Amino acid sequence: MPATLQTPTATRRAYAGGPKTIREADQSVEVVVATSAAVYTRQGGFLTLEALVLSGVNLPAQVPLLDSHKRDSLENVLGSVRDLRIEGDKIIGRIYLADVEESTWNKIRQGHITDTSAGYRAIEAERIPRGTSRVVNGRSYTAPAHRDLDVVTKWRLLECSLVAIGADPKTKIRSYFPLHERNHAMVTQTRTRRENLADLANDQLRIAGGEMRWPDLARSLLRQAGERLPENDQDMIRAAMSSADVSAAITSTVENHFIEAYQRVPDTTSPWVGSIAASDFKQFETYLVDKSSRLQRLPRGGTAEDADFSVQGATMQVGRYASKFTLDEQDLTDGASISLQLIVVAELARAAATLKPDLVYALILSNPTAPDGTALFHANHGNSGTAAIGSDNIAAGMAAIAGQTTTDAEGDPIHLGLSAKYCIVPPALVGNARIVARSMALGDDTDLEVRSESRIGSTGVVDPASDTIREGSDTQWLLMSAGQGSPSIVCAALNGDSTPKLRRYNLRQGQWGVGWDINLDLAAACVDWKSIYRSTGVA
Repeated sequence: MPATLQTPTATRRAYAGGPKTIREADQSVEVVVATSAAVYTRQGGFLTLEALVLSGVNLPAQVPLLDSHKRDSLENVLGSVRDLRIEGDKIIGRIYLADVEESTWNKIRQGHITDTSAGYRAIEAERIPRGTSRVVNGRSYTAPAHRDLDVVTKWRLLECSLVAIGADPKTKIRSYFPLHERNHAMVTQTRTRRENLADLANDQLRIAGGEMRWPDLARSLLRQAGERLPENDQDMIRAAMSSADVSAAITSTVENHFIEAYQRVPDTTSPWVGSIAASDFKQFETYLVDKSSRLQRLPRGGTAEDADFSVQGATMQVGRYASKFTLDEQDLTDGASISLQLIVVAELARAAATLKPDLVYALILSNPTAPDGTALFHANHGNSGTAAIGSDNIAAGMAAIAGQTTTDAEGDPIHLGLSAKYCIVPPALVGNARIVARSMALGDDTDLEVRSESRIGSTGVVDPASDTIREGSDTQWLLMSAGQGSPSIVCAALNGDSTPKLRRYNLRQGQWGVGWDINLDLAAACVDWKSIYRSTGVA
């Protein structure tokens, strides 16, 4: 039998220009799959500008790795992308190349292939007209003067491709950086070193299952950073906290754990709750159009009439919500389990992620006064009922939302074109609601989406703004219209940023150790009644 020439894995040459996250054993490497940056893409032959909201992604366990987005043949499948996760403003994954793709693998190892690109399907998006700004999902976006910007709030990742030149300069095989960063050698070296230390810390914690001691992690990071190793655990902790790179790696580990835990908490208020920005902590007015204007037919040679509309205001005031935790130097030195402290980090993340839905549902359960001086759910608003959940009753609620109108100055109707998209139910009604929604489904974007929400059930919810319990019911159910065009409930965030701020600090003045504090500046208010419907479910 003739001999087959093979290249043993153990003898493969290491390339200085190759990626730092490469693993020869399973022919894999980490990549940045997508980011939240605005990027030009081609849709149906047209050039569009899109920005992805990462919290709205549906991440499968695995997607195919393709050659330049070619989907017409299995020959274009180079392998797969797994270990998908969100890290800050990036989606990270690890690509695994098939054994037969030796040529492609060598190009990656040698640094010839550096760029990646995500293939996805947009499910929901908001268009920001050219030259204007808008806050979407708590973040401010500005469209350039020459092109509209589509902010994709709900999407599904379909594939990731290796490409010659990527549309997003930040979607790279790790650790490749854009050319302008390479020109700043010192900055690049410092950033790479810190990233490598942070990756090392995360890897060691995963391997140890979180049971590693702080002195052991500090020793490992100091050794990797090439710094002197102290003789005892106390000095080891102090040396780690005094080293800029090692301290940054530890901080990054804690913050990554916080972000991952924060993003795991579901939020049933998105995307039917509107988002606005507040410039400070003072009271301010947000406005509802009470009477709308319409275009009038213009006779030849005539003059257009002035727009005639009126508004009503709702008062809002952003509040600061905060907490903190500390790690005493004695606990760090004594070898307290890192996993125990990370549980505290995850708990803080959970508390931050639940703040917005707590505010929103506490407001809804209180049945607040709408800007017209009438309760949010009221017969005069045509958005309330008493019927139990069922196909006929849900259809009646959907019709109530679809039939909502405003009026012009003469009192004539102006149609809004609202449609119910979300059905919010307490856990006791989830099964029935899903059966009903399935029986009404048409298989398109008009289908009703059922969301289980325990806050509106009999346990109620604590209102963060007043620290009072708002009582719910296991029989009530809600309908909300899609999109944020005419929201009934809005959340205001300071400077439009609805993400929590995690900050590290060193203990001083008679205390030794390190701490983290967190704050989130939010408010919720009722600004309209037309896009929401409630039934008490008791009839």
